[in-house]
Amino acid sequence: MTRICAIFVSEIFSPRGRIGRVTWLIRIHALFAVWLSSYYPIYAHWSYRWAIYVPVFVILLVAFWIQTIRRLHDIEWSGRLILLNLIPYVGSLFLLLVSLLVPGTKGPNRYGDRLSAIGWSTKIGLGIVALLWAAFVYLVVRNASG
Repeated sequence: MTRICAIFVSEIFSPRGRIGRVTWLIRIHALFAVWLSSYYPIYAHWSYRWAIYVPVFVILLVAFWIQTIRRLHDIEWSGRLILLNLIPYVGSLFLLLVSLLVPGTKGPNRYGDRLSAIGWSTKIGLGIVALLWAAFVYLVVRNASG
């Protein structure tokens, strides 16, 4: 179990290698769903919520950026372009469009071999997305009806 956790953490927090558009999109949604699901319990039920929320937010922001770095590697661009996020609106929009629209290089490039479109970590991420969004919809429907 420890080895599986170590591999999963290295997939999320290691900027080495490359990921395709589908994998990037699923992982970004999974991280966003984790962030969204952590926000309400922390915000609503604890007076010292910022002591937990800020570190969770920073960890997830780093994971978002690392996944985008790996996506930039797939199109054979430097991960340093992640610093474009520091330019309000324009930088983030540019990176979003590039990550969604520009296909990766075929075959190996200087950042590694092209991986299959959907690996096991992506399937886990897709499962997390599905479960968290289902829970979110359930909570919204339950609160709306009562």
